[in-house]
Amino acid sequence: LYAAQGKVDAAVAAYREAMVLDPRFSPAYTNLADLYRHNGDETRAEGVLRQGIAVYSGSGDLHHALGLSLVRQKRMPEALVELQQATRLSPENARYVYVYAVALNTTGKPKEALMVLQGVHNAHPNDTDILSALVAFHRDAGNSAQAARYSRKLQALAP
Repeated sequence: LYAAQGKVDAAVAAYREAMVLDPRFSPAYTNLADLYRHNGDETRAEGVLRQGIAVYSGSGDLHHALGLSLVRQKRMPEALVELQQATRLSPENARYVYVYAVALNTTGKPKEALMVLQGVHNAHPNDTDILSALVAFHRDAGNSAQAARYSRKLQALAP
């Protein structure tokens, strides 16, 4: 509420209090990091996320948020490590796997990206983001038959 009202200092204090009350409550860290990012302080956002991971390294949410922070800072090798860790910790979260696959493709690892996408597609066959990425990545790799197959499936789900 404080953040939405523009009361940054009060919002920071509330998030910090939440971290004290429950150090493993990852939304306190991710929301505080978002507040810092929104105010143009990506370095501070990264620090909060690393603080959260130090307390609760098993949070896929924190690793994912840190990976995105590192992407914004154009630190792709580090970002890939964090995004991959997020998928390991939260394999059921199709969005995290999708983002990791896009990062792999962006960094010149299209074959790895396709393998990751295929694996998550098997678990989430009706996810339109994953299907769209499979179409694009196969098309870009020159696999027109595979691209067409996923395109037909995507069109059936979202005509």
